[in-house]
Amino acid sequence: PLHGLDITYGMLKRASKAFSQTNSDASFLLTCASALEMPYAAQSFDLAICGLATHHMHVPTLLSEMYRILEVDGRIAIADVGSSPLWRIPGVKTLLRIGALIFFLIRENWERAWAEALAVSNVLTSEEWAALLEEAGFTIISIQRLQSKYKWIPDPLIMHAKKPGRER
Repeated sequence: PLHGLDITYGMLKRASKAFSQTNSDASFLLTCASALEMPYAAQSFDLAICGLATHHMHVPTLLSEMYRILEVDGRIAIADVGSSPLWRIPGVKTLLRIGALIFFLIRENWERAWAEALAVSNVLTSEEWAALLEEAGFTIISIQRLQSKYKWIPDPLIMHAKKPGRER
């Protein structure tokens, strides 16, 4: 079966509805837990996917958990917003936080706006992702930068990597 994991019941509820509407025969299990402490045995999966969430997490811990739950030769796919080196300038980071807060206050709600404003510091560059994936033990790393739909939103990154055939 497919496994879905999120730390919030709201996202799991949305996932359940989406799975139910696909008319697929695939079975799925949804678990409310942190991706930083996944409740799965080591080497349980051949693929782990994370979409638009890593900027809310401590990435080295997440990658360590993904590595742990993957079988040998397992793969990961991650999609999230990407940063540029300019984001590391303190004044720029503050402006980005304010922009994120205002944008998500208008589009969503206070809780989401605050979470996204806090997450600005966790958005990584392609080079930072490559280094962290390598440090976590992954190989055959590929990172693709896509064009953002809006000028004020960072370009998305798509990362793929493989757990090597030998244990580290």
